Amino acid sequence: MLRLEGLGFYQPEITKELSDKYGVSRRTVQLDFATRSKWQPKISEAKDVTKTLMKITNRYEQIYRKASRLYLTGSNENTQLGALSIMDRVTGHLAEAVVIPDLMVRLGKIEDQAKRKLRP
Repeated sequence: MLRLEGLGFYQPEITKELSDKYGVSRRTVQLDFATRSKWQPKISEAKDVTKTLMKITNRYEQIYRKASRLYLTGSNENTQLGALSIMDRVTGHLAEAVVIPDLMVRLGKIEDQAKRKLRP
C-alpha cells in the first residue's frame, strides 16, 4: 500500500490493485487506509524525528546517485537535462532536511517564551 502510494497511485487504484492481488475485499483494504495512523508510524519509525530524517536523507542520496549516474552515462541530451533537474531538486530537499531540525528547536523555544509571557 505504502509503496504504491509512494509511486503516485491514488487510493481507489491502490484499493483495487491490492484487493485483486491478495483476494481480499476492497473494504478490507479501505480499513487499512482508515487505520493507518495507528500502524504506519510503527513501520516507518515516524515517531522518531531523527530516524525519519536519516531515512529521508538516505533515500534522497540514492535518488541523487541514480540521477548522477544517468547524467554521466546518458547519451540523450533530454535525459541528461532531466537528470540534472532531479539532482538540483534533491539538493534543495537535502538542504531543507538539514535545516528542519534546527528550525524545530528554535520554534519550540519561541513557543515556550510565548507561553511564559501569557502567564499572569
